[in-house]
Amino acid sequence: MLVNYVSADFNGDHKLDYALILEDTKNDFAVWVLQSEGSAYQAIRLHEIEGATLPIDMGLELVPKGELDYIDLDADDTKTITLKYQALQVSFFERAAATYYWQNGKYKSVTTGD
Repeated sequence: MLVNYVSADFNGDHKLDYALILEDTKNDFAVWVLQSEGSAYQAIRLHEIEGATLPIDMGLELVPKGELDYIDLDADDTKTITLKYQALQVSFFERAAATYYWQNGKYKSVTTGD
């Protein structure tokens, strides 16, 4: 089920982080993460969606830690990575998906649907 808000510990600090789809400007949306930093939160803009129409046909999904298959667009092949923490998938209904995961102090992404 696609939703516009999820929470999980994306960076492994044992505190909840929050991911949201927010409208930035008319017909522009973005995926933001409010990431815990001690007793505060840092806002991180992960993914921009330009020219969307309401209702938007995208949503967020949690991806469990462990092995994740992704599409290597350069090699036109499927590869596997191991997620250390829960990750965030941005899904576009029946079109595409990108998974964002925390590694070495920053978010990285892979294509998990086309």
